[in-house]
Amino acid sequence: MVISEQMKQKPPYLAADLPADSSSLMRSPMPRIISTLTHLAIAIVALTTLAHSNAVATEVERVAVLLREQSWPALESPLMEYLSSVEKKLPLQFEVIHREWSSPEAVRQEIKRLHKEQKTSGIILVGAMPMHRFFMQEFANPNPLYYEDYELTFIDRNHDGVDDAYTGTAQLKVWVANLRSGEKHDDDDIDGLVRFLEKARKFHEGKLTFSRRGLIITDWKAPDWETLPEWQMGKQRFGQNNMDVLDEKKQTPKVAKKTLDTRDYSFCMIGVHSDHAGHALYQADWNAPDIATMKQGAGLVIAHCCFAANWNFSEAEKSGRCTAQCWLFGTGSSLAMLGQVRSGCIGTEEGRTELCHRISDGEYLGKAYKALKQSAEDADAQGAEMAGDLVSGVLLLGDPFFTLPQ
Repeated sequence: MVISEQMKQKPPYLAADLPADSSSLMRSPMPRIISTLTHLAIAIVALTTLAHSNAVATEVERVAVLLREQSWPALESPLMEYLSSVEKKLPLQFEVIHREWSSPEAVRQEIKRLHKEQKTSGIILVGAMPMHRFFMQEFANPNPLYYEDYELTFIDRNHDGVDDAYTGTAQLKVWVANLRSGEKHDDDDIDGLVRFLEKARKFHEGKLTFSRRGLIITDWKAPDWETLPEWQMGKQRFGQNNMDVLDEKKQTPKVAKKTLDTRDYSFCMIGVHSDHAGHALYQADWNAPDIATMKQGAGLVIAHCCFAANWNFSEAEKSGRCTAQCWLFGTGSSLAMLGQVRSGCIGTEEGRTELCHRISDGEYLGKAYKALKQSAEDADAQGAEMAGDLVSGVLLLGDPFFTLPQ
């Protein structure tokens, strides 16, 4: 693990940093040259094993973690412990970069450098990192696509200071996850981040687990929701008897809250009208502050909910954390959400099906999210969607390394 910008002395559990092209993950010593044929054969086997280890080492994915200099002292310990717990599970190598970021363009240029020079495949933005704003429908929304494809050209057509279009066909270079607890553009919400990092670390250490069970919350009626990719995934992965559905008149705030207070789920799909302030359930709204007080939760929340992940909207209205942030950074156990910053689902049906196949097969969320979003962009390029409609609006909030229980 590498820490960039004002190098700190590493905690004792971290190994010394080595260049990217070194055999840093190999632990077997070179065999000594021994004259006997028997020992020579052993040495050849050892060399073969070493060569194989070197091939494996080159397949390790690089992920960069970007945060503001002012938040580094308070987050260093919980962040490094979290990353260490992930490295023990997944073949990843992290680089942590903390500095003062002057603008979204500065962040974009660093992501471009990391991808081109180091083949970095994933980016985690921690805290109140600068986020490009992109006008879609009626608001200037957070826009991770600006970072995920750094070669697109964004345009401000009406010259009001906010981009509202882009040129080119998006080819996502990296996935971007947002560990953003607060809705304000200049507030890291350190306490919220520390609590979340502790929760995520426990998950990767096996101290926080989720039941092999899924939950669907929808205003559809049976059997219509049985066609949902998420329902099909849960049925195949956990069995139909381990799938709970709150549909039609069952999906009330009281029932939803009670369900998630008394039982945890591996995943929850929400398909109801929503906004930054809550979910519109049967006869009443399930407000974001109430969502934040749930006692259990779902490891992964797949939210086909308009504006649920739009913290810019929440800041403008001074309404507190947005709906998605309340799921993850409240008292519950939820770890990650795929959400929308504008209206619509989080992708095409084909993309959602691919997402479900990938996470069902054990792929970590960040990689599956990238495939989902690229599928939406492909549909956009073919004229099936308006430019930016599904693509720029899809956002990953929380732990990108969540995996379903196998």
